[in-house]
Amino acid sequence: MKLPPQIVDMLAPGPNEARVLVLEHEHPIALQLQGWIDKHERARCRRFQDERDRLGAAVTWGLLRFGIGVLTGCDPLEARIRRDSYGRPQIEGVSRDRMDLNVSRRRGCSVLVLARGVRCGVDIERIEPDLLSDELLQTLLSRSEIDRAVGEPSLFFERWSAMEAVLKGDGRGLSDGTAAATLISEDQDLVGQWRCGERIWRTRPILTPSGFVGQVAVTAGCVQCVQIPVGQIERLAPTRSVCAVHERVQP
Repeated sequence: MKLPPQIVDMLAPGPNEARVLVLEHEHPIALQLQGWIDKHERARCRRFQDERDRLGAAVTWGLLRFGIGVLTGCDPLEARIRRDSYGRPQIEGVSRDRMDLNVSRRRGCSVLVLARGVRCGVDIERIEPDLLSDELLQTLLSRSEIDRAVGEPSLFFERWSAMEAVLKGDGRGLSDGTAAATLISEDQDLVGQWRCGERIWRTRPILTPSGFVGQVAVTAGCVQCVQIPVGQIERLAPTRSVCAVHERVQP
């Protein structure tokens, strides 16, 4: 079943544009998206020991197929996904410079970014101050920023999320370490400019549920990046019509 055209019209990016969707795992639409994953993806989800992680993996695979359906107009159940040499999922047979998408998840929440004519990456992080050490802070922050991050830990996780969004957009992820992405500039609104390989990337924060932060990265040339509230999807189409198939991943 193809997606309702009004949802495609809202989420499909135009030339040199990007669209972002953040989805909590217990949302009714998120639960429906599990109906789009195939048996191999379902088996991979069941490898997680924690039920919350199995749910998150299933929702994120469904979200990826949902994004392919938006970009290509195909039935998400028939979408063909391949992985590149770094293991990054992408649309089989389609150049990333023509259409690109990326997903990220943490326990409780996932995010999808879709782009046309530019490359994209996205990352979402849970704010966990107990994970921070001086050594970790020094990997991304200056001395003055470290002092701020002690009282405002979200600062570090925002910076980390931006860096990882760039590395995921590039394709290599953290395989080459954090030094592969270099921050060139960042303004007070956390909009940054990064260099990774031969490309320049721009990052910006996204709206997330409380306790999370997230950033999206797009290559230079993106003229617009818009976050679509999930409530707009609900208003355009009843939840049950977003996806015709619904099979939850069993614990």
